[in-house]
Amino acid sequence: MDKHTLEGISIVFVVGPPGSGKGTQCRRIAEQHGQYHFSVGDYLRELCDPSVPHVPDAFAGFDPDSLRQTLKARTLVEAGVMVAITKHKLELEQKSGHTKFIVDGFPRSDDCAQMFEQEIGRPRSVWLFECKEEVARDRFVCRNREDGDNEAMFERWYAEYVRNLLLIRARYEDLLKVIDTNGTKDEAYLALLAEVEGVWEHGSRRIPNEETKSS
Repeated sequence: MDKHTLEGISIVFVVGPPGSGKGTQCRRIAEQHGQYHFSVGDYLRELCDPSVPHVPDAFAGFDPDSLRQTLKARTLVEAGVMVAITKHKLELEQKSGHTKFIVDGFPRSDDCAQMFEQEIGRPRSVWLFECKEEVARDRFVCRNREDGDNEAMFERWYAEYVRNLLLIRARYEDLLKVIDTNGTKDEAYLALLAEVEGVWEHGSRRIPNEETKSS
């Protein structure tokens, strides 16, 4: 893929533990303020639904059956696959006229972040949804979005999130907005608005990697 195809867009990453309200709050702010909300997790599940027809290159060259098996096992998708699929989706939506993206559930590791920067560039901002473990656990179990969404699965995903968070925070310290999402949906939304006010005010700001700068 051409590294320059995504010039002129603005991207915000949203990270947080399972049950922290990423999907709920990102949908809400995107609907009210005109950004495109892209949930990486939802998109992966959509790609792997055998009843939904897909364009073959949506998998970015990765074998669909292997991806389905990875998701069925509830393990993390490889960083290279995650970045390629995410980039492909962003390119599709850019062609549809979208230029401001809230990418929910990305990056899941520092490897993902590094590969994304090499392929595309740095995000405009990174929103970290902070939520107490017990609060997130209760929400995760109650929503029961997929088979197997129980306390054991939460503990597995939460531990994975904590292991990866330190490096992600260090990489994006200068871009980080920390939002307390422990309260009600409305309280969390107000906290989000207070933290991210002005993020989109100055147009697109894609910071290119060194190779792009020198080209």
